Amino acid sequence: MYAVASFTRIEWNGTVYDRSNILSFSATAPFSVTPWNPGVNGVVNSIAFSGGNCADAYIGGRFTAVHGTKASDIAEISTSTGSVVTTFRHAARSTPITQAAARPQVPALCQTPVWAGSSPPAGWYCATRRARPACTPGLAD
Repeated sequence: MYAVASFTRIEWNGTVYDRSNILSFSATAPFSVTPWNPGVNGVVNSIAFSGGNCADAYIGGRFTAVHGTKASDIAEISTSTGSVVTTFRHAARSTPITQAAARPQVPALCQTPVWAGSSPPAGWYCATRRARPACTPGLAD
């Protein structure tokens, strides 16, 4: 599972994790935070996936770099390494990407529960996991 917003660290079960605006945690109890850490240098408003490709996530918000790579407000990132996928044109105009822009792009096939923003907006939904090997996102699940 993934969470995005504006934060620099989180605390879970007495452990503090340094995470910059995006994190991943397991979908089952005890819901542990994963080592995945893309390190986004600004607010992340949304996260989405394309088709059955859960190996990469698309994030949008108000930032200039992800995992040390220049990215202007939008980026495709690896769900296993957190690195920017450089073949994606990772630059948006001056308007940040919002939850509304990402909402229709979250496919049922990705099977990863998603919420975005400082709190889940009304009407936000989650895709539920189904057995589909192509959508098993490594460390991020």
